[in-house]
Amino acid sequence: MWYFRYLHLEENTDGWKIKIKDSPKDDVGELEAYIQKCYREILGREADIPGLQNYVSQINSEQVKREWLPNILKSSEEYKAKHRW
Repeated sequence: MWYFRYLHLEENTDGWKIKIKDSPKDDVGELEAYIQKCYREILGREADIPGLQNYVSQINSEQVKREWLPNILKSSEEYKAKHRW
């Protein structure tokens, strides 16, 4: 019976529902460590507090994806100034 309920929702005749959990937000401590790592590897320094809080907020509110952070930092004026010929 569970087979039909779980894999064949069209066979669900008794109103059984599958509950899908929301994906958890990133753990703030782990996210801060990731942001600091990106700053160190790309900009060669630690993130300042306002910058760190800004990226934590933007990633948690899904305005910025985590994967975008390295490219965002590489497109910054600070990075461009450090890597000019």
